[in-house]
Amino acid sequence: MSDSVKSIQRLNDLCAQSLVSHLQMEFFLDNSGMPALKMPVGLAQKQPFGQLHGGASLAMAETLAGAASMWLLDSNQVAMGVQVNANHVQWVDQGWVFAYARAIVLKTNWHLWDITIQDELDRIISVVRIQNRIVDKVSE
Repeated sequence: MSDSVKSIQRLNDLCAQSLVSHLQMEFFLDNSGMPALKMPVGLAQKQPFGQLHGGASLAMAETLAGAASMWLLDSNQVAMGVQVNANHVQWVDQGWVFAYARAIVLKTNWHLWDITIQDELDRIISVVRIQNRIVDKVSE
């Protein structure tokens, strides 16, 4: 990835005024030096019955998979999510959730990621597999 995007601050800045910022997600570096995400479990992230909304979890997972792919690409390419499969295995109604990416396949034109979303007690909340298509940027 180009230096213009390969910083956590740059990722957070790119997501300002998007769904990512509205759900209060914030990028940080995991122990391996890859992007990860954290998100509070508050009113904006909950479904009407008080639990973390599955759609918020999916938004978190797809955001992280895209960012992880972009972290590895050069500045002339972008990652586009093309397939998502999720299992929500635990409910959470407060605190923070954290998403971590693990590459399964990194090909020239597609990436496959496992995204694990955990709570503050390290309980697995959701497991999401996402495939990104890697394409060249369209010239403006």
